[in-house]
Amino acid sequence: MSFDYETILFYYKVYYDIDTGDWTADSVKILYSLAPLTGLLLGTIFITIYSTFKNERGILKLFFLWGFIHGMIMFFGALLMGTLLNKDFGWVIAYLYYRDTGKMIFSILAIFALVAIGRGVSKSFLISGNSYFNFIDKSNHKLLLFSQVVFPAIFGSAILILLKFPNDLYYGSLDQALFEGLKLSTIILVLLPVLFTFASFEAIYFDEEPRKIRLLWKFMIAAIVILFLWRFGLASGIEFR
Repeated sequence: MSFDYETILFYYKVYYDIDTGDWTADSVKILYSLAPLTGLLLGTIFITIYSTFKNERGILKLFFLWGFIHGMIMFFGALLMGTLLNKDFGWVIAYLYYRDTGKMIFSILAIFALVAIGRGVSKSFLISGNSYFNFIDKSNHKLLLFSQVVFPAIFGSAILILLKFPNDLYYGSLDQALFEGLKLSTIILVLLPVLFTFASFEAIYFDEEPRKIRLLWKFMIAAIVILFLWRFGLASGIEFR
């Protein structure tokens, strides 16, 4: 609205209903950096909240831990794929007049950042096992790793990638969907250090209170309802004029 652009909000993108010539350097830099910067901000807030409640037994803290990871992917994943493919966030870098060497440096920094994030959250995932176990040792290391990290990362990212495929190519393109899929797939760079370092942690003991692993239906139903409303509620788009 500040640039007087007509936009349509879809479940897979924000569509700017303007002519190519209406874009300016300022509008490109601001509008295409909003989503990555929002991810960075929310991720920072979420990891702060998780750190406050990481020793609690509840599982809602995992929402904030994964929110942190996806927030960082929104920023560093977009930076990596944007500079490599010259799309989306990459246009912001281009309009800042960085040449190929600068883009390569941004790409390398993004890779190192994602790997460092994975290394940093490894212990957080181990501690999150207090929601299900009284202790973590070699007997349940792999169970925790695959059920708490690998499976949610693959399954959750797959859902998000599917949500990036448009139902109408008039407003979206397969190239854009491919970019979004590649951006989300950078979660692999976060997972690798978790996989390599998880088994190296020493056994950790929490307390002796009885625990039972069970599916909490209220969270499952809430997630399904939100996904349904997002996907079908925004299928036709909401116009902002």
